[in-house]
Amino acid sequence: MAAVLTTQKALNILVLRAMAATNTHGPAVNVRLRSESLRKDGWNVTTSGRGNKVYTWEQQLAYGLQAQQDFHEIYHRPLTAATTFAYDFKVVRTGEKLELKTDDWDHESTPNFFFERWSNWEKQTPGGPWQSRAKRVDCLVYYFARNGIYYQFNDIKRLCKVLDRIIRREKLGLVLIKNRGYRTGGYKVPRHLLEELYDIYEVTGT
Repeated sequence: MAAVLTTQKALNILVLRAMAATNTHGPAVNVRLRSESLRKDGWNVTTSGRGNKVYTWEQQLAYGLQAQQDFHEIYHRPLTAATTFAYDFKVVRTGEKLELKTDDWDHESTPNFFFERWSNWEKQTPGGPWQSRAKRVDCLVYYFARNGIYYQFNDIKRLCKVLDRIIRREKLGLVLIKNRGYRTGGYKVPRHLLEELYDIYEVTGT
């Protein structure tokens, strides 16, 4: 399985690297910093679902590639694709390392984030922001691809500490997700419990 995951990441890097030369001057659409007030219109992005569904590698790859390409175009600062497996993008002007978490749920239909805690539950391999913290990534962006809305967390160490505290205090249940040959595990965390940690951005038009 590790080889498959490595191949997926390598393909992501290959595709985005090809885009980097033409997408280093900022977003191709208007993006604004926004409040938590929600809008009703959204992007029509195919979803693979969550819960007990078993994801195929092909589904994850296709969705992930499209979402990363879209995000590369709309992010409010110029980006280049990473040349390492440790993170997804680098901010052109500052050199900040950025990890992208894409959510295929409609922003309107859920009040939660879903943060992966274990990328492999059986092996207890850290995932999500805990993995990004270990790799010294600078910021994490949580992207609702259907709606063109993303949340930026600029302090991953603090995010992990707050998440650990919320998980204990709220007694959040671990959600296990089946993949081919392994399971990932994470938590549904109400967005309002993290509002002091993020900025929200929204695509407003072309």
